Amino acid sequence: MAILSLSYNGKPTKSLAAPATAAARGITAVTPQLAELQKLTLPMEVTPVKGALTDAHILIHGEKKIGKTTLANAYGTSFILEFDPLQNWIQARQRFVPTWLHFMQYLQLLEQHAARGKLPFNRVIIDGADIWYRLCQKWVEKSLQIEHLSDADWGKGWDKIKETFSDACRRLMALGCGTWYICHSQWKEVQSRIPGRKVTKLMPQLKGGGDEILTGLVDAWFAYDYWEQQRILIVQGDERTAAGHRMDGHFLTPGKQPVQEIWMGNSPAEAWNNLQAAFDNQQDYIRLADIMEHEERRELRPERGLPKLPPQKGGSRGTAMK
Repeated sequence: MAILSLSYNGKPTKSLAAPATAAARGITAVTPQLAELQKLTLPMEVTPVKGALTDAHILIHGEKKIGKTTLANAYGTSFILEFDPLQNWIQARQRFVPTWLHFMQYLQLLEQHAARGKLPFNRVIIDGADIWYRLCQKWVEKSLQIEHLSDADWGKGWDKIKETFSDACRRLMALGCGTWYICHSQWKEVQSRIPGRKVTKLMPQLKGGGDEILTGLVDAWFAYDYWEQQRILIVQGDERTAAGHRMDGHFLTPGKQPVQEIWMGNSPAEAWNNLQAAFDNQQDYIRLADIMEHEERRELRPERGLPKLPPQKGGSRGTAMK
């Protein structure tokens, strides 16, 4: 029986016999876990910052057919786990995923390749994150033999889906490549920071639990929307748009101002190039409206990459979307 020595301010007080409980026996019996715990150390160096946009974990929400999937697939060697019908009009490495078990099998295949250092993709794309979460819910309900999560006692159903979905997200993000998650948007009435005042906000169309988990884990969540007739990617949102990131040192203008919107151009390649330029702090404007408000900048400094847009009517995106 092990003896535990207790001390206070460096002075021994008393010794206690470790209880021979099942929990204690269980801890001492799992020697691989104990060996791993004994190797833990404190960090002496700063964690290196990722340098490539393709390494990031990003959620993009937006209208149907606005260009979310083609943007995610526009550069590098990506693999699309497609929860909607397969994309027949783009060149892509893709697999249709009809059930949660199918997804878990693909995840295991990816982990096996990653463990051997031979992952053939630099980005895995979840196309249809809202469907992905619903498939997870169906699997949890089936495994618990209930019709709905709320049927399980003491909230066990909701706890189980949070555990299962969080584990899947973390395993994807541990592959060593970027992961992108795509879903539709919805306008939703939410409480503002002012008590008693509600606003309509553009948000990912994910069920509450999935939204909370995924947006909390990714490096960035962007909104793909329209400003007048132009497609824009909103990388820094406000109380009416759900968007933001934690990529310190990126998405800044040459004047070190945070970029809020990126013009997505007229093709997937142009959209990716503009996103990459903004990530590399080469975008000269904060919002697309700045271009229309300061038209002369385009003529005086065209080398800074200001897009040449057709004439617009109206003011800002906020006015147009009301």
